[in-house]
Amino acid sequence: RFVLWFEPERIHKETETWRNHPEFLLVRKDAPDDALFNLAEPAAREYLTAFLGDMIAQNGMEYNAKNYKKALIAKLVADIPEPMFEAETENYVRDYDNRLRMQGLDLQTYFQYTGMTLDSLREQMRPQAERQVKTRLALEAIVAAEGIVATEAEIEEEYNNIATAYNMPIDDVKSNIDSEMIAADMQVKKAMDLVKEKAVITDKQPEAEAEKAEA
Repeated sequence: RFVLWFEPERIHKETETWRNHPEFLLVRKDAPDDALFNLAEPAAREYLTAFLGDMIAQNGMEYNAKNYKKALIAKLVADIPEPMFEAETENYVRDYDNRLRMQGLDLQTYFQYTGMTLDSLREQMRPQAERQVKTRLALEAIVAAEGIVATEAEIEEEYNNIATAYNMPIDDVKSNIDSEMIAADMQVKKAMDLVKEKAVITDKQPEAEAEKAEA
């Protein structure tokens, strides 16, 4: 078995998408060999969905991370406050802005290219933010039920991983990220690993099962 990793928002020159669909790309004048995939364009999203689906089918992938999350969400029963969804949507917007800045762009420039607005971007990211909130709540419930903990050694290792990834002194990382936050994130990751380990793969779709239960 293997992991297939996609980073569809970045397109490099000489790739199939660059050659066949230049109309889907946002190319920077100061970096003509690198582009962003314009997900604000409906036709571009349809193309990307079909492309990813074909890649999964061609490589014989039986399951993917979203299937686990859908199954978790289908079993979640909770009255979730609206501010939690709004806060997570803003997190997605900030994260997208940060990724654009890494490419030499920002949200305002992106809006000029695409014709989108901050409100329309929020609307586009809202469904994903809702799924993330629901998934996190479900995993936190598993953490509590199973008594999952993060050891001091695991927390220290995660600090080192973050320091390496961002090329920062580990003391700076520790001063900016509380150990309790690191521990909570690691517990959630362990819960997700437990879900994958214990999952029984079937042909049934979680959404269909949820609709049947509601009926």
